Amino acid sequence: MNGKDPAAVALGRKGGQKTSVAKKKSSVANGKLGGRPKKQKLVK
Repeated sequence: MNGKDPAAVALGRKGGQKTSVAKKKSSVANGKLGGRPKKQKLVK
């Protein structure tokens, strides 16, 4: 076993899938700013 409570995992997964008016508004606002930044490649 991986040490995680299956009930807690299921509850967390359900919570992460929930949407709300506030989440939608912030997502739209973030998209207008260009969204999530691209990963930068590490240069050695």
